Amino acid sequence: MRIVCISSSQIPSDTANSIQVMKVCQSFIQLGHDVLLLVPGPRLAGDDSYRLMRHYGISHSFAIEWIPTRSRRWFPWKAVFRALREKADLLYCWPLQSAALGRLLGIPAQVEIHDLPAGRYGRTWLRLFLLIPGKKRLLPITEALRDALQLPQSLSLVAPDGVDLERYATLPGPETARVELGLPSMRTVLCTGHLYPGRGVGLF
Repeated sequence: MRIVCISSSQIPSDTANSIQVMKVCQSFIQLGHDVLLLVPGPRLAGDDSYRLMRHYGISHSFAIEWIPTRSRRWFPWKAVFRALREKADLLYCWPLQSAALGRLLGIPAQVEIHDLPAGRYGRTWLRLFLLIPGKKRLLPITEALRDALQLPQSLSLVAPDGVDLERYATLPGPETARVELGLPSMRTVLCTGHLYPGRGVGLF
């Protein structure tokens, strides 16, 4: 299947959403699909595939195109028309605008949702995507988010963020790790990721 992924993330970057995008694309490659990732900005100079693979810790390369735009607001639109020329079998989107426009143009579309729609027109884009008939799916990352968005079960599938299990296969066990890190032999709690609202900081 020819999958065109559309993300407004900056590539390369150290942000969590940037890493998520690259890992999703790699997972499609591992499943045997043909992938093109479209992102905003000027193209990296030179042969960037090896540098990106090292930066993101990925083992499979895939095609990436940087789409220059004067305003980031135009990127979702330009990306969909590029996907149309590519004869995509599926759009896998993070911007709701791209998913909705893709459906309007007859391309099957899935949109990964990590938060409530933001901005003046966020909810409008979501409603439009829901109204357009055809092959589509909304992919909220938690049950709580699907409930908050009141998404119909028939059009949504909860798809939590994944993890590269192979990167943890050779790590030491808990007791050995505590010794190597100089930690006492007792229950250890840690937090990874960002500390802004909505990321479980209150639990700590």
